Amino acid sequence: MVAATAHLVPAQHAYIQKQTEGKTEEQKVQARASDKAAHAELNGLRARPENMQCFDCDARKPGWAVLPWGVYICIDCAQVHRNLGRHISQTKAINTGTYLWFEHELPVMRAVGNAVGARAFGSEAMAAKPSRDAAPETKSAYAHAKYVEHKWGAPQFDAACV
Repeated sequence: MVAATAHLVPAQHAYIQKQTEGKTEEQKVQARASDKAAHAELNGLRARPENMQCFDCDARKPGWAVLPWGVYICIDCAQVHRNLGRHISQTKAINTGTYLWFEHELPVMRAVGNAVGARAFGSEAMAAKPSRDAAPETKSAYAHAKYVEHKWGAPQFDAACV
């Protein structure tokens, strides 16, 4: 799972705990019932100025989210995250009804977002961010350094949210 050295906020801890428990049929029914409202809220959060650029490159209008990190990314970076593995991050679309969003996932997106994420990962990590036109290998190397190796230090979400 996410590196033990990461300093997470309560919503991220709760997400990780719920993921280990699996999803019940009751949770799936509840997620289906609130699907339109969840996507509307996520699109509202994504429309905030701080979330209008991909967290991992400079692409505009990201349509994907990364859990438990709580940041917004573009479709190309979503593919990079899929290759990191679900034990590191899970990607979900926010601008389509393809993915169900569960009750324990939305608080992460509310609590974090790209501005808090940038403070948590630090200015060096953000300065190293590749362009949207960078080769997939470059984006993959950046994501691995940032989320797996913590090349620029472990993210400090707890300090970034204050």
